[in-house]
Amino acid sequence: PLDQDTMERMYAEYRTFLAALDGDAAELPADLNDFWRYFDRVVENELENTEAARVILYRLFDHLP
Repeated sequence: PLDQDTMERMYAEYRTFLAALDGDAAELPADLNDFWRYFDRVVENELENTEAARVILYRLFDHLP
């Protein structure tokens, strides 16, 4: 687990990295607290149960007991 300051710094660095890759960092909320509301909304309303999503989730969680 990361402390709040570390998570906020990592999120800011990720947005900077995304912008450097010509990604649209403006698509993400400006701060971490707003990100978690955005994340919950995307999971609830936009994420679809597709084969690709299942593969990603399987690979993320296949090592858990």
